[in-house]
Parts: sequence; C-alpha cells; structure tokens
Amino acid sequence: CGGEGDGSNLTWKLDSNGTLTITGTGKMGDYLDPQNYMSSNTPWEYFKNSIRNVIIDEGVTSIGSGAFYNYYSMANVTIPNSVTSIGNYAFAYCYGLTNLTIPDSVTSIGDYAFCGCENLTGITIPDSVTSIGDYTFRNCTSLTSITIPDSVTSFGSEAFSGCTSITSIIGSAINANEVALQAKSNFFTVNITSGTSIRDHA
Repeated sequence: CGGEGDGSNLTWKLDSNGTLTITGTGKMGDYLDPQNYMSSNTPWEYFKNSIRNVIIDEGVTSIGSGAFYNYYSMANVTIPNSVTSIGNYAFAYCYGLTNLTIPDSVTSIGDYAFCGCENLTGITIPDSVTSIGDYTFRNCTSLTSITIPDSVTSFGSEAFSGCTSITSIIGSAINANEVALQAKSNFFTVNITSGTSIRDHA
C-alpha cells in the first residue's frame, strides 16, 4: 500500500511538446538521493532532457526535494496555490528557468532550492513565506531584482551569495540589508518598505 508523499498519490504525464503535468492530491515525494546529492530518482528522471514545461496541478501541496534538479532544458513552471513548501534542491541548476512565480500559499523555500539557476532574472517572494533555506538562490548570477516581504524572519546561510547582478532590492531595512550583505553586488538600489536604514554592505 502507498501513502501521501511516497508518490502513489500523484500521477504524471509528458506530452510530445515536452510539457510534464503532475496531478493528484497531497505531498510530492522527496527524490534527492541522500547518498549522492548530484542525482535524484524522480519517476520522470529518464525524460529530463525532453522536459520544457512543468505544470503542477491544484491539489499538490509540496514540491519534493530534487524534483527538478538539474533540468537544464526546463523553461517554464506553473506552481498552484495549493503548494505550501518547495523542497531542497527542487529547482537547482535549472539553467533554462528565467522567471518564476511563487504563489501566496508557499511558506518555506528549502536549501539550494534555486541554487545555480544562472538565467533567473527576477523573483518575487510572496508574503506567505517565513523562511528561506541555506544557499537557496546561490549563484543566480543573472538575478537583477528581488522582493523580500516582511514575513520572512529566517534567512539561511549564503542564501543570496554569488547573486552579484542584483541591482534592485525591495523589502524591509532588515531583510534588504541581509540580501545586500550576502549578494555583495557592486551596485543596487533599495526600496525600503519598513524600518529606517540599511548598513553599508561592503
């Protein structure tokens, strides 16, 4: 017998246009190999180089660890409002990903979730998110703008390290300062939504 989170609660299909659709109810499985963080064991792993678009249907409540790890051909992802968490390495090294909308239902983003997404240019983190994991956006070298809501109270280690192209940070003074310190961008503008000052990031 199966249960929520082991994959038996979800089904998937890949069409001839390279669109992977995942349907069902409940948690997605965690697919990252704990013995080898360079691979994952998703049921669609064999087809990873053919996947261009991913549609996760309403009803799925999490994106499992390593679900789309190193899917460099994937360009578009649709995440439904039913998803509350994005797992470790979920979209790490997805070089084709340029933009992503994180829905208001998500409360946590895991370690390395978007690490190495070199062509991701902008992202807005919704005000439902309270924590961002270690190295979450590390080396997203094309990221130019980031919006961090006041709801984020926990930043992981080096969550924005290597994001040297950031030129715009929107958020509270505390959160904007944290991003600036981690990213070490040479130049940026800050739109402070709350608080009064930001420290020199140099």
